[in-house]
Amino acid sequence: MKYVYCTLFDMNYIIKGIVMLVSLIKCSQDSKIYVLALDEETEKIINDYQFHNVIVIKLSDFIDSVLLLKKERSNTEFCWSCSANLIRYVFDHYHEEYCTYIDADMYFYSAPSCLIDEMIENKKCVQIMEHRFTPDRYGKNCLKKFGRFCVEFNTFCNEEKSNEVLEDWVKKVNQCCMETADGTVFGDQKYLDDWPEQFDCVNICTNIFAGLAPWNVGQYCMVNQENNIPIIMRRRDKTLKPLIFYHFHGIEELEDGVVDIAVHRVHWNVDCQLVDYLYNQYFNELKKVQEQLFQKYGKTINIFKRRVHAQKTFISELRERFSVHYFKNILWNIEMRVKEIKNGKKDIYMI
Repeated sequence: MKYVYCTLFDMNYIIKGIVMLVSLIKCSQDSKIYVLALDEETEKIINDYQFHNVIVIKLSDFIDSVLLLKKERSNTEFCWSCSANLIRYVFDHYHEEYCTYIDADMYFYSAPSCLIDEMIENKKCVQIMEHRFTPDRYGKNCLKKFGRFCVEFNTFCNEEKSNEVLEDWVKKVNQCCMETADGTVFGDQKYLDDWPEQFDCVNICTNIFAGLAPWNVGQYCMVNQENNIPIIMRRRDKTLKPLIFYHFHGIEELEDGVVDIAVHRVHWNVDCQLVDYLYNQYFNELKKVQEQLFQKYGKTINIFKRRVHAQKTFISELRERFSVHYFKNILWNIEMRVKEIKNGKKDIYMI
């Protein structure tokens, strides 16, 4: 079978998106990738790259089905609304047998086809991936707020049972895709929590070497690398395999050339060798693409969003510290503050 993927991004994610595409094409040369370009400049740049087997979908062609959502929602909420609708669009317009949605801020080290093969071997037609949060206060809090499953590598087969799941997802994200993180809704993501019980065609991916991310990287350590592929070990059971993909979520720019990766401040014991290897390599790839775009188009495109700190008055700070929410989660707040003081400097990288 031909492995088919879809993704979406705009100029805010253009450099990350290109790096992701290059890594996936390198690992899986026979794949077909649909890219929804969320603005005309992104559409032009991706077309100019002339990637092999990459099909660019114009926003103007896609927008009819979600025009109202774009008018009503923030840019982030609209992007979240598009993931389910994009898979639906690929099935309706290109009639693909399978399609896997992938996030733009990921990097592939090994071919991800084995993940899709697992779903097929288990005779399922939908596959989702767990966050695999750490089993501590941080992980439990994230599980409640963001859900058990991550919208990062979601596979659907174009058949009756899986289309039922997809239509349910499309309907719900079209109704509500807010960034509430209150335990009820979080973008397009919390809806997945109900799928394993609601639908018998859903496979929960068991591969623990895909979907590494800031929220679970503390569970792993690096053993070595072969041909630029990290060989990692899960600490709990000493299982050893090559890394398939990492999700570089949540990187923020503090000032020019200085970023915060927000990894160490949420974990007590992170393998610095693994984190340094992953992030330094990723930053090098991002800088290469940034330079390519500068040489071609004559302007510098920002890689990361600049962190914006809300100005707090003494009174507002006091109210926050003495709020019911703060005391209800006092152990969580104290632990996170201690981690930040102890480990926060390790999260700062020069790029």
